[in-house]
Amino acid sequence: MLAGLIAGSLFANIYCKENVSELGVFQFDFIEKMQRMNVQGGELFRYVLSERMKWWLAIGVLALTSVNAVIVFIYPLMFGFSTGTACSMMVMVYGIKGVLYFGYLCLIAQCFYCASVLFELFAGSWMRGRRGASAKGIAFVVLSLVVIAVGAALETGLYMSFARIFPNF
Repeated sequence: MLAGLIAGSLFANIYCKENVSELGVFQFDFIEKMQRMNVQGGELFRYVLSERMKWWLAIGVLALTSVNAVIVFIYPLMFGFSTGTACSMMVMVYGIKGVLYFGYLCLIAQCFYCASVLFELFAGSWMRGRRGASAKGIAFVVLSLVVIAVGAALETGLYMSFARIFPNF
């Protein structure tokens, strides 16, 4: 994960340095537009959860195959890369406040998703070596689902509250 974090930070600082304000959510006026949006919390939660579940299901299926060992190696690298890129870009746009914005908006909820995937990968490793699903493997899958739902709820709540408190910074 640390190697991915370093690579993501280097990528953002080398490749995206000149045009960071033109990249999607890092645009200067994005948060201003976000404040004026009328977003329903329940619908945002369902959207976030459905997006997380698509990847969760894909990784879960792959976790039950022999590709599991590769995913256990690649997923933390990808998570670290995206985390390093996002944090570096937030700092480039907002200065030191970017670290706070990044931690508040991205890192907290994403860590829940990462934990959910890691539980899922462990469950896949556990069940792959056995005939059928064991109680321990099923417990890790259920725990993974609970963690992903809590992460989606937290992410939805953080985004909604951030849009209200951002003008006070």
